Amino acid sequence: MRFFQVPIASSLSMLVIAKNHDVIYDCSQHPQLCFNTCWAVNVVKHPNPLHGGGGSGAGSDNRKDWGYKSSMCVKQNVHWDCENGLGGKDECVSIDEYPFASSKEGGFAWDQTVVALRCIPEADQKSQGGSLRNLAKSPQTDTWTITLNNINFVTGNNFPYPANTWCTNNPSMQNDGHQLVPEGGQLKLDNPSLVVTKGVNSTSHLKFSEDGNSATIINTVENGRLVPVPFAG
Repeated sequence: MRFFQVPIASSLSMLVIAKNHDVIYDCSQHPQLCFNTCWAVNVVKHPNPLHGGGGSGAGSDNRKDWGYKSSMCVKQNVHWDCENGLGGKDECVSIDEYPFASSKEGGFAWDQTVVALRCIPEADQKSQGGSLRNLAKSPQTDTWTITLNNINFVTGNNFPYPANTWCTNNPSMQNDGHQLVPEGGQLKLDNPSLVVTKGVNSTSHLKFSEDGNSATIINTVENGRLVPVPFAG
C-alpha cells in the first residue's frame, strides 16, 4: 500500500510557488515509525500529505498545544521495550507524533482528530528528523507527502496483531496498547481492549470496548479545539 500525493496549486497572486516534498520511510528499518504513521493515516484518518508550518516557531507552539515536555516517554513512565523486527528489541524512549508538530496541521488535534503519539526508538526519531528538515520553515502552500516502503515487513509475522494490520487495506481499529493519549499535559498508554472510532456527536471522540458496551470519552471541543476530559463513567 502506498499513500498518494495530492498536489497543491501555486498562488500566482502571492508570487508563491508551491513545492512538493517526498518523505520516504523504510518500514524494514524503522517499523515503529511506520506503525505510528499507519495508525494516524490509515486508521484514525489524519491527512497525508501535510503542509509546511510557515515559520520556525510552529513546532514548539504546536507541541505545547498537547502538553509536550522534554523526554516525555521516560518522565511519564511510558517507555517500553519495542520489538524492532531486526532480531531484537529497542528501548522506545522518543515520542513520535503525527501530524508532525512543525506542520500546518500539527497540534493537539486536526479536524477533530487527536494527534497520534507513540514512543519509538531514538534512532528512528533522528532518521525522521533528517527527512523533515526545513518542514517548519517551509510555506504552508508546500506539501510533505509520506511514502512507506517495504510495508510487508510490518504486516507479516514480525509483529503481533493488531499493529500488523494497520498498514494494510483492512486495518484493525484496535490499539495495540502503545498508542498514547495526551491528557492534561500527561501521556498515558491506551488500553489495548479499546477500539478507536468516532462518536455520533461531532463534539466527542469515543473509544469503545470491543463489545460496544462501554466507551471512554477522551476529549470535547471547546472553541474549535479538542480538549481532553476525564472519564467519569
